[in-house]
Amino acid sequence: MQDYELKGKTMIARRFRGYLPVVVDVETGGFDSRQDALLEIAVVILEMNGQGLLVPLATHACHVEPFPDARLDPKALAFNGIDPYHPFRGALPELEALHQVLDPVRQSVKSSGCKRAILVGHNAAFDLGFVNAASHRAGYKRNPFHPFSTFDTVSLAGLALGETVLAQALMAAGFPWDNREAHSAIYDAEKTATLFCWIVNQWRLGRSPGLALRGFDTQQGALVDTGYPDQPPGQTIRAADFPEQAVQPQFSLAIDDGLIEPDHTAHMLPAPAIEEGLRGMDGMALKIPASTGHTDQTEQ
Repeated sequence: MQDYELKGKTMIARRFRGYLPVVVDVETGGFDSRQDALLEIAVVILEMNGQGLLVPLATHACHVEPFPDARLDPKALAFNGIDPYHPFRGALPELEALHQVLDPVRQSVKSSGCKRAILVGHNAAFDLGFVNAASHRAGYKRNPFHPFSTFDTVSLAGLALGETVLAQALMAAGFPWDNREAHSAIYDAEKTATLFCWIVNQWRLGRSPGLALRGFDTQQGALVDTGYPDQPPGQTIRAADFPEQAVQPQFSLAIDDGLIEPDHTAHMLPAPAIEEGLRGMDGMALKIPASTGHTDQTEQ
């Protein structure tokens, strides 16, 4: 999509170039989307709030009846704890279930000014495969999702937090996880939405998640801890601890062996690297460009 086509669009349409991210989680009777039953589906529709932050808007979910001759792997059922034929499940046939959860997605795509939804999931190809297979099998017309492109929080969390397991990534970001609620489509979808929004918002606010944010403000020539101003100097602060409206100043950081050269862009080391470096030296040299008129300083 060309830039001029984005003019006048909503914030979320501009942010993702015309695609509306929608978080999806499915619970199934196995791994094969063509043969194994789709048993639960949940979607979380996202929006941009007034501050330009990505937030959950609404959750839609449904229990699904196994399609005729669907395969139900006992190991899969033991894992997710679903009894497909429990009388109180309130499950719907696939076509009705898809209308219940995907029609609101189509409405949100239209109201947000987007051209299509893009699926967000933890191992997104798995979820998209079951959505596409069920849509084809049941004859659901106009599936709102891009047929193959996704945002996968496994990759995003691995990049941002060094964690690929959903529970571990959430806890690394400072969010709770309840194993008793896990493997419910609603719970997993909403937790995946929390993680995806958090990662996206870190870059929206000018931060890199999971990093120690400490250095010199190259504009003010001052030693700074971004985030909470009352934190003790040098303390590593989790990204999830930052207030939503905190703005990270531009700063340069260099270990005194010169591995990172200072300039006017933000250079950051992962928190473990800084902590390891501090254990091996008396202090950390924080250098600012000569053009600022300040001399190198070292905090002991």
